Amino acid sequence: MKFNKYISILIFLSIIGNILVYPYLPDVIPVHWGINGEVNGHGEKWMSFITALLPLGMYLLAYLAPFIDPKRENYKLHATAYSYITIAVVIFLIILHWLTVAVNFYDNIDVVFSMRVIFGLLFVVLGKYMRQLKFNYFAGIRTPWTLASEEVWNKTHDLGGYVFMILGIIMLATIFLSHEIGFAIMMIGVIVLTLGLFIYSYFEFARIRKNNK
Repeated sequence: MKFNKYISILIFLSIIGNILVYPYLPDVIPVHWGINGEVNGHGEKWMSFITALLPLGMYLLAYLAPFIDPKRENYKLHATAYSYITIAVVIFLIILHWLTVAVNFYDNIDVVFSMRVIFGLLFVVLGKYMRQLKFNYFAGIRTPWTLASEEVWNKTHDLGGYVFMILGIIMLATIFLSHEIGFAIMMIGVIVLTLGLFIYSYFEFARIRKNNK
């Protein structure tokens, strides 16, 4: 993956921004919300640096992965998709961080609603580019069977891309339902998606192995 100076600048500005607002944060800040939107977890304000540094950690990991992956040559084949997925995840983490900061200054921010929106958008983006990911050991749907067969990898990611996009669209379409219902739909969707792709990859592997005998 090529070094993206714009994302690097965005990460840098986010960290600098956190340093600047840090003195104005209360000593105890909200760090967790229940599905009804109410704060149900607090932490000391230094914890804001954990979420501020997460995008940097994620970007560095994504940048270094192609250099240490045994399948590093495949990154050239999905460079654009890999880059867009990385950018989407980094921006998601930055938005998430600033949501948790902003609630300390503005009482009317609905964090859970905002998270439902950005999660939906993230799933759509992941689904769009997931289908282009070639076999590797760091990014994508990694099950014992996708990692054992490149054909299973391709078929699982082809299906997974559509499923991720559909779930993301469902999340966005249900954002005006209550948080409890929306959260239930999201969690059920994620569980079905995860188990479904796990099982699908197994049966595809078994089918291919049977046909090759």
